[in-house]
Amino acid sequence: MISQEEILSGLKTKLFGQKIFTFDSIDSTNDCGKVLSANGQPEGSLIISDYQTKGHGRFQRDWVSEPGKNLLFSIILKPVIDEKKLHLLTFFIANSIAEVVEKMFPLKLMAKWPNDLLINEKKFCGILLESVVTQKIDSIICGIGINVNQTIFHESVLNATSLKRELHKEIDRLQFLKAILEKLDEKYESFLSDPDSEIEAWKDRDILKGKTVSVYFNQNSFSGQVIEIDAAGYLVIRTKGNKRIKFYSGDVSLRK
Repeated sequence: MISQEEILSGLKTKLFGQKIFTFDSIDSTNDCGKVLSANGQPEGSLIISDYQTKGHGRFQRDWVSEPGKNLLFSIILKPVIDEKKLHLLTFFIANSIAEVVEKMFPLKLMAKWPNDLLINEKKFCGILLESVVTQKIDSIICGIGINVNQTIFHESVLNATSLKRELHKEIDRLQFLKAILEKLDEKYESFLSDPDSEIEAWKDRDILKGKTVSVYFNQNSFSGQVIEIDAAGYLVIRTKGNKRIKFYSGDVSLRK
């Protein structure tokens, strides 16, 4: 298990990871983060576990991970920005992680709207934002799952990879985690002052532009060609009937 002391040792951040909760095993770091946030834990608090018994991604899909192999963590954030731009936190986190990976390793990452990072068109990182709400949105729990050293995936997990699988070497999870926390800390104030800037950085890695996709949204499926990620960070497709449809959320699959 990565310990609190190991993370804090030499960590160069002002906000991210200054308060840390570590677990050998937990149901879900995001669920824990929601409870901690509701009980007044500060912004930047880190919840990290070697294993999750009920880890999940979007649409409550299971996130299955071997114990002690990957990075499974959540961060409590309380961004003071327009609520209509809160979804751009996903772009901010994904862009930051991509910058760290590309600096540390000889890899080029791609991004798949709305919340995945890919290596060689295979998913290795997913991000899940969940709100803590009383009368308004009090905080956002940012859940992050990164396949680091796992090399064998269950047959139900399609199109997955890991850093070790791509680089053919063991990755130092502690060093990698610290680099991510420091990058997020370094960029956070800039994000708050200009959230829209993350959209352009995401577009540089966008794997969907020009591709034919299926989008599952609100219990309906739509097919078409991706036109762009627009100025609000929404996915825009054109259907066969030349209808332009915009999505602020949804599940996207590439059509062969």
